[in-house]
Amino acid sequence: MYPQILPPIRRPIVAAALASALLTAGASEAELLSYEGTAEITATEMPGEIDVGDLFDFTLTYDDASIDEEVSPFAGNFPTGLTAFTLTRRPSNTGTWDPAVGSFALPGRVQTQETQSRFRFQPGGTGFDTLNGSDFDTVDLVLQPVAINDTGLGQTIAEQLGGPLSGDLADFTDPSMNIFSVNFDRADGEVIAFVRDTGELDILRVDQTGSVISYANIDDFITNQNGTALGPPVSAFATARGFFSVADKFYAVLADGTMVQYLTALDFANDSNGSVLDTVPEYETDVGYLGAAPIPIFPAPALSDSGRAALTAFLIGAAGFALARKRRAG
Repeated sequence: MYPQILPPIRRPIVAAALASALLTAGASEAELLSYEGTAEITATEMPGEIDVGDLFDFTLTYDDASIDEEVSPFAGNFPTGLTAFTLTRRPSNTGTWDPAVGSFALPGRVQTQETQSRFRFQPGGTGFDTLNGSDFDTVDLVLQPVAINDTGLGQTIAEQLGGPLSGDLADFTDPSMNIFSVNFDRADGEVIAFVRDTGELDILRVDQTGSVISYANIDDFITNQNGTALGPPVSAFATARGFFSVADKFYAVLADGTMVQYLTALDFANDSNGSVLDTVPEYETDVGYLGAAPIPIFPAPALSDSGRAALTAFLIGAAGFALARKRRAG
């Protein structure tokens, strides 16, 4: 089957605002960089509260102009680098722990570790349900390898990284997200989806394996360059009839004519949190779909007969005036 192409869509903006900036080697202006992803729990010391297989979606924003307060050139410490963080439990989780009841303490800490090539976010918080009878302590989100140039106290995150953190999951080896209690009980997770949210117009492509590939601009799409996989292959997408996006929502029509709606690009790319709308047998033989904006009908059907007549007279008069003016000008 040929790859399915979605029309250009706007991915949801995670942060409230994104400041534009130009990053140059050794110097940068302040920029808030936003990302979103999903972690799957692979091991747990708190069964029943957080179970193996549970999924948690996260969003984060960091300030790349945040200043390193650690003197050592081997461990950067940015106490206020993390400006926004959310963690959301999937409804399908068998574990009962729900971070929605608590609140993360922000701004939070960002750390760099040059010798291990690690970039990590460590938000703590209050008001969360207990874990194995102990209070929640922190989330530890670790991305590696990340090239870090740490010369010591006073550098910004942008200076240490040389630019924005990558939003391509394939650039990292064993990215992880672990959840800790104050008693050091832990649930370990693997980051299975990660993408930078620029708020810019993207083009999405679904390839023959069912992977959703994102391109930042039409030139990259035409030449198939710089594409970013937003998640692992979705087997149902490999045989789907087609896809489309309308009003910032995403739709897949599966092989049996079932239509599934997703509220975000990341949910769509990972086939998560989808809502089955209906199954239409006639759609089983379709070859594709388009997301089209509403087409205005003119004159508006709501106009009364007298209103429509007045509007028609006005348009005829306007056209006559324009024609007469053109003749005078000639």
